[in-house]
Amino acid sequence: ASGNVTVVDSRNSSGTSQTVGGLVGYMSSPSGISDATAQGNVSGNYMVGGLVGNFSTTSTLSNVSASGNVSGGSYAGGLVGYAPSGAVQTATASGNVTPGSNASYAGGLIGFAGLPNGQSIADAHATGSVASGASYAGGLIGYLNDTNTTGQGPAVANSSASGSVSATYAAGGLVGYWNWGAGSS
Repeated sequence: ASGNVTVVDSRNSSGTSQTVGGLVGYMSSPSGISDATAQGNVSGNYMVGGLVGNFSTTSTLSNVSASGNVSGGSYAGGLVGYAPSGAVQTATASGNVTPGSNASYAGGLIGFAGLPNGQSIADAHATGSVASGASYAGGLIGYLNDTNTTGQGPAVANSSASGSVSATYAAGGLVGYWNWGAGSS
């Protein structure tokens, strides 16, 4: 997919646009996404991603990429804004991520990532800058909720981020805030 995406959701009573993605706004299908690319700027107010806004599934994103700037509110990512339980294998994001002044959970690749047992983020790379006006900003992942308590391997492996990162609380070159976890390599 290519082109800029801006959404204003007239059905939402608060008047904000939610779950906005360069390819998919909201995904709950168990089939996952593979071999997909999105190019263009994406903007919204909540759960905004260069490829997917809200990836609420335990499936996998594999061999995917997004290029273009992402702007909006909380849960903003160069590839995915919000991914509470899905895995990522071989992914890139190149674009700046700039959520609003009071927005949290911003990442060069993923704004918020949840990894249950056995799930991981591997061979993932982000090159854009991340500037959160609030908390939880990371070059790769803004907030990582790693519930992998079985020690089935690293939650983040063979991954990198090269852009600048800023936030008022919990800013990191790779991960802004890592909750629990089996480690990285």
